[in-house]
Amino acid sequence: PISLPTIPYMLIAIILGSTFFGSIAIIVSIKMRSTESFQITINTAFLFFAFVSTTFYPSQGVPEALSTAFFANPLTYVVDIIRFGLFASSGAALILEAMILLAASTVMFLAATHMLAKLNI
Repeated sequence: PISLPTIPYMLIAIILGSTFFGSIAIIVSIKMRSTESFQITINTAFLFFAFVSTTFYPSQGVPEALSTAFFANPLTYVVDIIRFGLFASSGAALILEAMILLAASTVMFLAATHMLAKLNI
């Protein structure tokens, strides 16, 4: 059961995650010359993000290298915050995860905005 106090956490995670991954798509699209190249690159990148995160399996019990990759991946933080919002599960590091996600989203958004501003059409 979703409780009202946790809904803002889910909304923040969805907005920040969308900002992060949307910014990546903008950056890649600026660098690519063809639509086909963009689609191949972005789909491969998003599959990598999906499988190297805690989306499908927990971070406990995995090899150290994979665990490190999990926590370098912003999707892990999006998933953790949404899980907290859905299940009110362990939110011990929730604020830290939200701050990491905010920082990553801000950096990517500023990079995408800067690249768009320099784009000559």
